[in-house]
Amino acid sequence: MDESATSDKHLVRYLLGELAEDEAGELEQAVLADGELFERLCMAEDDLADAYARGELAGRERERFEGRFLASAEGRDRIAMARALAAAVDRRPAPEPVPDPASAPAPAPTPGEGLWRRLADWLAPPVPAARWAWAAVLVLAVGLTWVGRDLWLPGPGPAGAGKATFVLAAAVRGGELPRFAVGPDVGVVELRVDLAGDDRDLVFRARLETIAGDREIHRWADVRPRDSDRGRVLSLELPARRLAAGRYLLLVDSRGPDSGAGDYLEYEVFELAILAESD
Repeated sequence: MDESATSDKHLVRYLLGELAEDEAGELEQAVLADGELFERLCMAEDDLADAYARGELAGRERERFEGRFLASAEGRDRIAMARALAAAVDRRPAPEPVPDPASAPAPAPTPGEGLWRRLADWLAPPVPAARWAWAAVLVLAVGLTWVGRDLWLPGPGPAGAGKATFVLAAAVRGGELPRFAVGPDVGVVELRVDLAGDDRDLVFRARLETIAGDREIHRWADVRPRDSDRGRVLSLELPARRLAAGRYLLLVDSRGPDSGAGDYLEYEVFELAILAESD
């Protein structure tokens, strides 16, 4: 993946919904495979929320942020936590006097430098004893923020989260609709299709959408089969958070390994249902 496609600026554009679908899909695939990139994306999201809580976002950036984060109760809760953390940092006690008269107190935080860097700078040694009690409050608040850490916007589950694999088969007229449950400990869902014969060497693209076709859930581009204990399979991963209870269609196209991107043909359509937790 091109280095510019994982730059901090690119991550912020993704979080604000400014990337094209193919760019967003490529980044999401990279995040699923790279724990360090996932952490960077989490920190970029936290810094955005912190900047909004401090009134440092303006114009189109603020509008896009509000459209993405404030549309749900979970997003609003994330902003409430960001405001609480920002207020806690701003209310921190003044540094204790030190014997050396040449020593000067640490400079005030620079707006927009990022919540986690401000916290790190403030707690960097030497830390006066009076700050430890205050630090304990911050650690508790930060800990609550990171319990079950997940990106609010499209992204993978926390590092080490479980993965659920759903094996799909071509729809049979009159057959039973395959139904799958996504447990609360699942961060990533794999949609898997067993391949046979010449299909094992094809290149695939796919998109998952609601059964009505009115909303696209995820898109994959130029996916090559991989080996598994079941032989060669098409493996499509996406964040579990994207799969609400309901019925979906997975539309898969394929092309030959030496064909161009414009040579895709319809391969198969799969239908599946995600069960509500109470089902």
